[in-house]
Amino acid sequence: MLTPRQHAWAVLVGSNVKMLRMAFLLLVAGAVTASSRCVDGKDNVIRIHDTTNGKGKILVKDFEIGTYDKDKKPICADGKPQFTFPGHFKLLKGTVEVKEPVKDGAKPLQLAVTLEKNSWVVGVVCEDGKSKNQFVPDEMCTFDLCKVSSLCDLLGMKTPAPVDVTKLVQKEYIDMGPMPIPQLSGEWQLSVKLVQGKKVLGGLRVGKGSEWLNIESVEGEGATMDITRSEPEAHEEL
Repeated sequence: MLTPRQHAWAVLVGSNVKMLRMAFLLLVAGAVTASSRCVDGKDNVIRIHDTTNGKGKILVKDFEIGTYDKDKKPICADGKPQFTFPGHFKLLKGTVEVKEPVKDGAKPLQLAVTLEKNSWVVGVVCEDGKSKNQFVPDEMCTFDLCKVSSLCDLLGMKTPAPVDVTKLVQKEYIDMGPMPIPQLSGEWQLSVKLVQGKKVLGGLRVGKGSEWLNIESVEGEGATMDITRSEPEAHEEL
């Protein structure tokens, strides 16, 4: 039998435990709500940053890409943007300025990729257009721009002012289809340099230096892509 004093303490402790439990549940519910939130144009936005400090011949500014699922609904992971295959993305805003025209020639315009997966097993896959993985050839880290994109033609003309790219491509959903290879699933960091011979003409990075982009597949594997590319060359920084 509890004494009156012991009974009073038991009631007090029991009520405090209930209050603490309720507070904990409210905190968990709030955290889950915050992490599952995905407001279109806010939480699902990937920002692209110019890496030339304004010294490039090609400058990109205020680039923002929205991520969407296969039903064109905004998609996030833990409140952050996520690329999903199959899924969509949309160019929300951004400008490109051609300070000095560049053209394909004897030395092609190339995209030199730096790619790293947040995984101790995979780690750095490409660095400045060179493979750092024995299973990935250099050709998968460097692309001839004029063979993979019509953007090459636009870079051959100087722009009097930054061009709003949304007026060129509109704010339409772009279908990414199924995932090309299953190994793409995970968290990644990506940056790209536009190079010609040993010269860096421009550069951009997906997100800030410390940010990881989440990529997920929600169905089976897709097809692979075969593109002919020129061998990369060592290049000078701006």
